[in-house]
Formats: sequence, structure tokens, C-alpha cells
Amino acid sequence: MRFLTRAAVGLLASERRYQLANETYAAQLSECQGEMSRELSALAHTTSFHDGLVVSIQSDKADLLMMCVLGDLQVGYHKLSIRYRDAHILDEGACARILRDRRSEILADEFCRVSTEAWEHNLLFSPRGEISIRFRTLDYATEPLPFRYIDYFGDPYRLDGA
Repeated sequence: MRFLTRAAVGLLASERRYQLANETYAAQLSECQGEMSRELSALAHTTSFHDGLVVSIQSDKADLLMMCVLGDLQVGYHKLSIRYRDAHILDEGACARILRDRRSEILADEFCRVSTEAWEHNLLFSPRGEISIRFRTLDYATEPLPFRYIDYFGDPYRLDGA
């Protein structure tokens, strides 16, 4: 995480530190707005991942598919499926540990431009850990859910269709 770090968004963060981190991140998003696809812009500007659950991440060749449950009682719940194209996870061991710990919830996320060819989606988790996905493009779909409960079947982390 470059902006929304654990020190800025965690339980011990001050309101001022949290506000400053959000303002800095918003400024970074504004700077690269013209380079974002419509899908990436929509996710970065309108989707709250806070308190979200990552149901699974699957890899098939150069694509990653991440399935999440997002929302709360006030706005309702939905399933979000993101397909990251030409993508890879920066630390596969950390990703596997986070996903296999079913207590893990997303604290914050951020999208960052890392080169002229690539973006990064960083997700900070409670109780611990961070997942970083580097990708070229993405697309996504949402589906309303009646509640936050999800069934877990099998390993939530699968690479190359295994």
C-alpha cells in the first residue's frame, strides 16, 4: 500500500492521518484519471472494498479472477467478480495465507499506476496482510446478494486452473 497504509487506516490511526491519506490517494487518482479505462475508473472511484470478503482468487494463464462479497446493511450486499488481464500476484505466499484465513476482511484498497503498461490493485487486510495484483486491464461484474453469508468450497486460492 502506498497511501492507505495500516498506520493511516488501522484502529490506532488518528482522524487527521486518515483524512490526509485519503486526500493524497484521491489526488493520485485524479492525476492518472485520463489513463484509466472506464471499468478501472468506476472501481477506483465508486466501489468500497472496506469490510469486504475475498471469496477466491483463481489464475488461468495470464488472467486472475477475484471474487468478493462487498457492502453492508445500509447499502446492501453484492458479489463482485473482477477479471484482471495480463496479471500476476506480487507475493503468492502472502496471498494464499490471507485467503485461507477466513477471518480476513479488507480494510482498504487502492489502485496505482506502476508503469505506462501496468496498474496495481493493493488490498490491505485485517487481521494482517496485504495482497498486490499487478495487471494491464480489468473488467468486472456485480450481482446483488440478499446477505453477506457465503459458502466456502475448496481452496480459495488456485493457480493455473489447478
